[in-house]
Amino acid sequence: SWTARRVERWWMVQNELDFDTAVQTCVVECPEPGLYQGIDFKTYAAWRAVNSGVLKWGQISPKHFHAAVNGLLPSEDTASKKLGRAIHCYILERDRYESEFNIVGECMALKDGKRKADTPSKCTNPAKYVAEDGAHYCGVHCPDDQELDFSREIITESQHHQCVRVASALKEHPAMRWLKRKGYSETSIVWDYRGIRMKGRLDRISMDHRTVLDLKKIRVGYGTTDRCQRQAYDLGYHIQAAGYVEGVNRLTGNPPEFLWIFVEESEPYDVQVIQAGEQDLAIGLHEIKTTLDRYIAARDANELYGYVRVFQDGDEQSTNIHPGILPLWVLRDYQKAGVI
Repeated sequence: SWTARRVERWWMVQNELDFDTAVQTCVVECPEPGLYQGIDFKTYAAWRAVNSGVLKWGQISPKHFHAAVNGLLPSEDTASKKLGRAIHCYILERDRYESEFNIVGECMALKDGKRKADTPSKCTNPAKYVAEDGAHYCGVHCPDDQELDFSREIITESQHHQCVRVASALKEHPAMRWLKRKGYSETSIVWDYRGIRMKGRLDRISMDHRTVLDLKKIRVGYGTTDRCQRQAYDLGYHIQAAGYVEGVNRLTGNPPEFLWIFVEESEPYDVQVIQAGEQDLAIGLHEIKTTLDRYIAARDANELYGYVRVFQDGDEQSTNIHPGILPLWVLRDYQKAGVI
Protein backbone atom coordinates (compact mmCIF):
# COMPACT_ATOMS: atom_id res chain seq x y z
CA SER A 1 0.00 0.00 0.00
CA TRP A 2 1.03 3.64 -0.36
CA THR A 3 1.30 3.94 3.44
CA ALA A 4 3.60 0.93 3.67
CA ARG A 5 5.78 2.30 0.87
CA ARG A 6 6.08 5.67 2.59
CA VAL A 7 6.97 4.06 5.93
CA GLU A 8 9.58 1.90 4.18
CA ARG A 9 11.06 4.96 2.49
CA TRP A 10 11.16 6.78 5.84
CA TRP A 11 13.25 3.98 7.34
CA MET A 12 15.72 4.20 4.45
CA VAL A 13 16.29 7.95 4.64
CA GLN A 14 15.87 8.80 8.31
CA ASN A 15 19.60 8.57 8.99
CA GLU A 16 20.43 10.86 6.06
CA LEU A 17 17.86 13.61 6.46
CA ASP A 18 17.11 15.78 9.42
CA PHE A 19 13.89 14.83 11.18
CA ASP A 20 12.95 14.50 14.80
CA THR A 21 12.25 10.79 15.22
CA ALA A 22 13.37 10.56 18.83
CA VAL A 23 11.27 8.29 21.04
CA GLN A 24 11.68 8.65 24.77
CA THR A 25 13.28 5.80 26.73
CA CYS A 26 12.25 7.23 30.11
CA VAL A 27 8.60 8.20 30.33
CA VAL A 28 6.88 10.50 32.81
CA GLU A 29 3.30 11.66 32.92
CA CYS A 30 2.51 14.47 30.51
CA PRO A 31 1.10 17.76 31.85
CA GLU A 32 -2.39 19.02 31.08
CA PRO A 33 -3.16 20.57 27.66
CA GLY A 34 -1.49 23.93 27.15
CA LEU A 35 1.49 25.82 25.73
CA TYR A 36 4.63 25.52 27.82
CA GLN A 37 7.74 27.72 27.73
CA GLY A 38 11.16 26.94 29.17
CA ILE A 39 10.84 23.16 29.04
CA ASP A 40 14.15 21.52 28.13
CA PHE A 41 14.10 18.93 25.36
CA LYS A 42 14.91 15.94 27.59
CA THR A 43 11.94 16.72 29.83
CA TYR A 44 9.66 17.18 26.83
CA ALA A 45 10.87 13.94 25.22
CA ALA A 46 10.06 11.99 28.39
CA TRP A 47 6.41 13.09 28.46
CA ARG A 48 4.15 10.10 27.83
CA ALA A 49 2.25 11.39 24.81
CA VAL A 50 2.00 10.96 21.05
CA ASN A 51 4.26 12.98 18.76
CA SER A 52 5.14 12.65 15.08
CA GLY A 53 7.69 9.92 15.81
CA VAL A 54 5.11 7.79 17.63
CA LEU A 55 2.62 8.33 14.81
CA LYS A 56 5.08 6.85 12.33
CA TRP A 57 5.24 3.70 14.41
CA GLY A 58 1.45 3.74 14.50
CA GLN A 59 1.36 3.62 10.71
CA ILE A 60 3.14 0.27 10.95
CA SER A 61 0.76 -1.29 13.48
CA PRO A 62 -1.12 -0.65 16.76
CA LYS A 63 1.40 -2.91 18.55
CA HIS A 64 4.29 -0.71 17.44
CA PHE A 65 2.32 2.43 18.35
CA HIS A 66 1.70 1.11 21.86
CA ALA A 67 5.38 0.24 22.33
CA ALA A 68 6.52 3.64 21.09
CA VAL A 69 4.21 5.73 23.28
CA ASN A 70 5.39 3.75 26.32
CA GLY A 71 9.07 4.39 25.60
CA LEU A 72 9.93 0.85 24.52
CA LEU A 73 11.39 1.80 21.13
CA PRO A 74 14.45 3.97 21.79
CA SER A 75 15.96 5.85 18.88
CA GLU A 76 19.73 5.99 18.46
CA ASP A 77 21.18 9.47 18.67
CA THR A 78 23.29 10.44 15.68
CA ALA A 79 25.81 13.13 14.80
CA SER A 80 23.23 14.58 12.40
CA LYS A 81 20.60 14.89 15.14
CA LYS A 82 23.13 16.43 17.54
CA LEU A 83 24.16 18.98 14.91
CA GLY A 84 20.50 19.76 14.29
CA ARG A 85 19.92 20.41 18.00
CA ALA A 86 23.00 22.63 18.15
CA ILE A 87 21.88 24.67 15.12
CA HIS A 88 18.41 25.10 16.59
CA CYS A 89 19.81 26.22 19.94
CA TYR A 90 22.33 28.62 18.37
CA ILE A 91 19.67 30.29 16.20
CA LEU A 92 16.60 30.12 18.41
CA GLU A 93 18.03 30.16 21.95
CA ARG A 94 21.43 31.80 21.68
CA ASP A 95 21.51 32.65 25.38
CA ARG A 96 21.37 28.93 26.23
CA TYR A 97 23.87 27.75 23.63
CA GLU A 98 27.04 27.90 25.77
CA SER A 99 25.31 26.31 28.74
CA GLU A 100 23.90 23.48 26.60
CA PHE A 101 26.92 22.59 24.43
CA ASN A 102 30.61 21.97 25.03
CA ILE A 103 32.76 22.87 22.00
CA VAL A 104 35.78 20.59 21.80
CA GLY A 105 38.76 20.07 19.52
CA GLU A 106 41.40 17.36 19.60
CA CYS A 107 42.28 15.18 22.57
CA MET A 108 44.65 16.93 24.99
CA ALA A 109 46.42 13.76 26.16
CA LEU A 110 50.05 12.99 25.37
CA LYS A 111 50.90 9.64 23.78
CA ASP A 112 53.95 7.70 24.86
CA GLY A 113 56.49 7.03 22.15
CA LYS A 114 57.07 3.55 20.76
CA ARG A 115 60.50 3.53 22.43
CA LYS A 116 61.35 4.73 25.92
CA ALA A 117 63.63 7.45 24.57
CA ASP A 118 60.92 8.91 22.31
CA THR A 119 59.38 12.24 23.29
CA PRO A 120 55.64 11.97 24.08
CA SER A 121 53.48 13.35 21.27
CA LYS A 122 50.08 15.01 21.40
CA CYS A 123 47.07 12.85 20.57
CA THR A 124 45.24 14.07 17.47
CA ASN A 125 42.04 12.05 17.93
CA PRO A 126 38.82 14.07 18.14
CA ALA A 127 37.73 14.59 21.74
CA LYS A 128 34.67 12.74 23.02
CA TYR A 129 34.73 13.61 26.71
CA VAL A 130 35.20 16.78 28.72
CA ALA A 131 36.63 16.66 32.23
CA GLU A 132 35.33 18.89 34.99
CA ASP A 133 38.58 20.86 34.76
CA GLY A 134 37.87 21.57 31.08
CA ALA A 135 40.38 19.11 29.58
CA HIS A 136 39.28 17.21 26.44
CA TYR A 137 39.92 13.52 25.92
CA CYS A 138 39.26 10.91 23.26
CA GLY A 139 37.85 7.50 24.14
CA VAL A 140 41.35 5.96 24.29
CA HIS A 141 43.21 8.36 26.56
CA CYS A 142 40.53 9.47 29.01
CA PRO A 143 41.95 8.80 32.51
CA ASP A 144 39.97 6.28 34.52
CA ASP A 145 39.98 8.48 37.60
CA GLN A 146 38.96 11.63 35.76
CA GLU A 147 35.66 13.25 36.75
CA LEU A 148 33.75 13.98 33.54
CA ASP A 149 31.25 16.70 32.79
CA PHE A 150 28.06 15.25 31.31
CA SER A 151 25.94 18.36 31.93
CA ARG A 152 26.41 19.61 28.35
CA GLU A 153 26.33 17.99 24.94
CA ILE A 154 29.64 17.80 23.11
CA ILE A 155 30.08 19.23 19.62
CA THR A 156 33.23 19.69 17.60
CA GLU A 157 34.75 22.99 16.57
CA SER A 158 33.72 22.16 13.01
CA GLN A 159 30.09 21.65 14.06
CA HIS A 160 30.17 24.93 15.98
CA HIS A 161 31.44 26.65 12.83
CA GLN A 162 28.48 25.16 10.93
CA CYS A 163 26.09 26.62 13.52
CA VAL A 164 27.67 30.05 13.08
CA ARG A 165 27.54 29.88 9.27
CA VAL A 166 23.93 28.68 9.19
CA ALA A 167 22.92 31.53 11.51
CA SER A 168 24.84 34.02 9.36
CA ALA A 169 23.14 32.74 6.19
CA LEU A 170 19.71 33.13 7.77
CA LYS A 171 20.55 36.61 9.04
CA GLU A 172 21.24 37.72 5.46
CA HIS A 173 18.10 36.06 4.05
CA PRO A 174 14.59 37.62 3.90
CA ALA A 175 13.33 34.59 5.88
CA MET A 176 14.88 36.21 8.95
CA ARG A 177 11.92 38.55 9.21
CA TRP A 178 9.74 35.62 10.33
CA LEU A 179 12.26 34.56 12.95
CA LYS A 180 12.45 38.13 14.27
CA ARG A 181 8.71 38.40 14.84
CA LYS A 182 7.64 38.67 18.45
CA GLY A 183 7.10 35.17 19.75
CA TYR A 184 8.57 32.20 21.57
CA SER A 185 11.14 29.57 20.60
CA GLU A 186 11.10 25.87 21.51
CA THR A 187 7.52 25.93 22.75
CA SER A 188 6.09 22.62 23.95
CA ILE A 189 2.39 22.10 23.30
CA VAL A 190 0.02 19.49 24.71
CA TRP A 191 -3.52 18.70 23.55
CA ASP A 192 -5.95 15.76 23.47
CA TYR A 193 -7.59 13.73 20.74
CA ARG A 194 -10.31 11.26 21.79
CA GLY A 195 -8.68 10.88 25.20
CA ILE A 196 -5.17 10.40 23.83
CA ARG A 197 -2.59 12.91 25.00
CA MET A 198 -0.70 14.56 22.13
CA LYS A 199 2.44 16.70 22.22
CA GLY A 200 4.60 18.79 19.90
CA ARG A 201 7.70 20.96 20.00
CA LEU A 202 7.38 24.21 18.05
CA ASP A 203 10.64 25.73 16.86
CA ARG A 204 9.08 29.21 16.81
CA ILE A 205 5.56 30.50 17.35
CA SER A 206 4.26 34.04 17.00
CA MET A 207 0.81 34.46 18.50
CA ASP A 208 0.50 38.03 17.21
CA HIS A 209 1.15 36.97 13.62
CA ARG A 210 -0.43 33.48 13.95
CA THR A 211 2.59 31.71 12.49
CA VAL A 212 4.53 28.58 13.40
CA LEU A 213 8.04 28.14 11.98
CA ASP A 214 9.91 24.88 11.60
CA LEU A 215 13.66 25.07 10.96
CA LYS A 216 15.15 22.19 8.96
CA LYS A 217 18.77 21.65 8.04
CA ILE A 218 19.34 19.95 4.70
CA ARG A 219 22.24 18.68 2.65
CA VAL A 220 23.65 20.89 -0.06
CA GLY A 221 21.49 20.84 -3.17
CA TYR A 222 18.44 19.41 -1.41
CA GLY A 223 16.65 22.74 -1.10
CA THR A 224 14.96 22.75 -4.50
CA THR A 225 11.18 22.84 -4.29
CA ASP A 226 10.92 19.37 -5.80
CA ARG A 227 13.39 17.80 -3.38
CA CYS A 228 11.86 19.54 -0.37
CA GLN A 229 8.43 18.28 -1.40
CA ARG A 230 9.68 14.71 -1.79
CA GLN A 231 11.52 14.90 1.53
CA ALA A 232 8.41 16.28 3.23
CA TYR A 233 6.29 13.40 1.92
CA ASP A 234 8.86 10.70 2.66
CA LEU A 235 9.42 11.90 6.22
CA GLY A 236 5.88 13.01 7.01
CA TYR A 237 6.52 16.72 7.47
CA HIS A 238 2.89 17.37 6.50
CA ILE A 239 1.76 15.10 9.34
CA GLN A 240 3.93 16.92 11.85
CA ALA A 241 2.73 20.31 10.61
CA ALA A 242 -0.93 19.27 10.69
CA GLY A 243 -0.55 18.09 14.28
CA TYR A 244 1.06 21.35 15.36
CA VAL A 245 -1.59 23.46 13.64
CA GLU A 246 -4.38 21.33 15.09
CA GLY A 247 -2.85 21.52 18.57
CA VAL A 248 -2.45 25.31 18.51
CA ASN A 249 -5.96 25.70 17.12
CA ARG A 250 -7.46 23.59 19.91
CA LEU A 251 -5.55 25.53 22.57
CA THR A 252 -6.06 29.07 21.24
CA GLY A 253 -9.00 28.89 18.83
CA ASN A 254 -6.82 30.36 16.05
CA PRO A 255 -5.23 28.03 13.49
CA PRO A 256 -1.79 29.42 12.59
CA GLU A 257 0.01 29.47 9.28
CA PHE A 258 2.88 26.97 9.12
CA LEU A 259 6.18 27.61 7.36
CA TRP A 260 9.28 25.49 6.89
CA ILE A 261 12.66 27.21 6.65
CA PHE A 262 15.15 24.84 5.02
CA VAL A 263 18.81 25.82 5.32
CA GLU A 264 21.84 23.98 3.97
CA GLU A 265 24.30 22.62 6.55
CA SER A 266 27.41 23.55 4.53
CA GLU A 267 28.50 25.93 1.77
CA PRO A 268 26.84 27.82 0.22
CA TYR A 269 24.31 27.64 3.11
CA ASP A 270 21.37 28.52 0.88
CA VAL A 271 17.84 28.90 2.23
CA GLN A 272 14.42 27.76 1.02
CA VAL A 273 11.04 28.72 2.54
CA ILE A 274 7.84 26.74 1.93
CA GLN A 275 4.43 27.32 3.48
CA ALA A 276 2.10 24.43 4.30
CA GLY A 277 -0.94 24.55 2.03
CA GLU A 278 -4.51 23.76 3.03
CA GLN A 279 -4.34 20.44 1.20
CA ASP A 280 -1.05 19.53 2.92
CA LEU A 281 -2.62 20.10 6.32
CA ALA A 282 -5.88 18.34 5.41
CA ILE A 283 -4.02 15.22 4.27
CA GLY A 284 -1.73 15.31 7.30
CA LEU A 285 -4.65 15.62 9.72
CA HIS A 286 -6.47 12.78 7.96
CA GLU A 287 -3.45 10.51 8.44
CA ILE A 288 -3.15 11.49 12.10
CA LYS A 289 -6.81 10.72 12.82
CA THR A 290 -6.74 7.50 10.79
CA THR A 291 -3.70 6.22 12.70
CA LEU A 292 -5.11 7.20 16.10
CA ASP A 293 -8.58 5.83 15.34
CA ARG A 294 -7.08 2.49 14.30
CA TYR A 295 -5.06 2.31 17.50
CA ILE A 296 -8.06 3.26 19.67
CA ALA A 297 -10.21 0.57 18.01
CA ALA A 298 -7.50 -2.06 18.51
CA ARG A 299 -6.90 -0.99 22.12
CA ASP A 300 -10.59 -1.01 23.01
CA ALA A 301 -10.95 -4.47 21.44
CA ASN A 302 -7.92 -5.63 23.45
CA GLU A 303 -6.31 -6.59 20.14
CA LEU A 304 -3.06 -4.68 19.68
CA TYR A 305 -2.07 -6.56 16.54
CA GLY A 306 1.26 -6.18 14.79
CA TYR A 307 2.28 -7.00 11.21
CA VAL A 308 -0.56 -9.52 10.88
CA ARG A 309 -3.84 -9.99 12.71
CA VAL A 310 -4.47 -13.18 14.64
CA PHE A 311 -8.01 -14.53 14.47
CA GLN A 312 -9.50 -16.67 17.23
CA ASP A 313 -12.00 -19.42 16.41
CA GLY A 314 -12.73 -21.24 19.61
CA ASP A 315 -9.45 -22.74 20.74
CA GLU A 316 -7.93 -22.35 17.27
CA GLN A 317 -5.77 -19.38 16.26
CA SER A 318 -5.15 -18.51 12.64
CA THR A 319 -3.74 -15.68 10.56
CA ASN A 320 -3.67 -14.63 6.96
CA ILE A 321 -0.51 -15.84 5.23
CA HIS A 322 0.75 -13.55 2.49
CA PRO A 323 1.60 -15.49 -0.68
CA GLY A 324 5.02 -14.64 -2.14
CA ILE A 325 8.03 -12.70 -0.87
CA LEU A 326 9.15 -10.80 -3.99
CA PRO A 327 7.71 -7.33 -4.74
CA LEU A 328 5.35 -6.85 -7.67
CA TRP A 329 7.82 -4.83 -9.73
CA VAL A 330 10.26 -7.77 -9.65
CA LEU A 331 7.55 -10.19 -10.72
CA ARG A 332 6.54 -7.89 -13.59
CA ASP A 333 10.12 -7.72 -14.85
CA TYR A 334 10.39 -11.51 -14.93
CA GLN A 335 6.97 -11.82 -16.53
CA LYS A 336 8.17 -9.56 -19.35
CA ALA A 337 11.27 -11.72 -19.68
CA GLY A 338 9.09 -14.86 -19.96
CA VAL A 339 10.62 -16.50 -16.90
CA ILE A 340 7.28 -16.77 -15.08
